[in-house]
Amino acid sequence: MGKKKETISLIDTFSEFNELKNIDKATMISVLEESFRSVIAKSVGTDENFDIIINPDKGDLEIWRNRVIVEDNELQNPNMEISLTEALVCIVAGFSSIIWFEMYKVFRSVKG
Repeated sequence: MGKKKETISLIDTFSEFNELKNIDKATMISVLEESFRSVIAKSVGTDENFDIIINPDKGDLEIWRNRVIVEDNELQNPNMEISLTEALVCIVAGFSSIIWFEMYKVFRSVKG
C-alpha cells in the first residue's frame, strides 16, 4: 500500500490561525497575498501583471498571469508579453492563464 497523500486545507488553516493566533480572515488573506506577490516579484522581477485570488470560504487559491499578445518577432518583455504562437499553443493546450487579447492589433497586423 502506498502512503496516503497529506493535504492542507486553506479553510482549516484559516480557522486554526483565527483560533490560536487570533488572526482574522482579512488579515490572513492579506498576508498570504503579499507573500505570494513577494515570491513572484523575486522570481520574475515584478508582480504587477499577476492576479492573486484567495477564497477562504471555499479554500481556493488562484494565481493568474496577464500578458499582452504580440507578434512573434516583436516580443520584448516575456513577463508582460507573450508571442502570438506561444499564446495559441497555450490556448490549444488548455493552459490556465489569462491572456489579454489585443485583437484588433493582432488582426490588423495579420491583414497587412
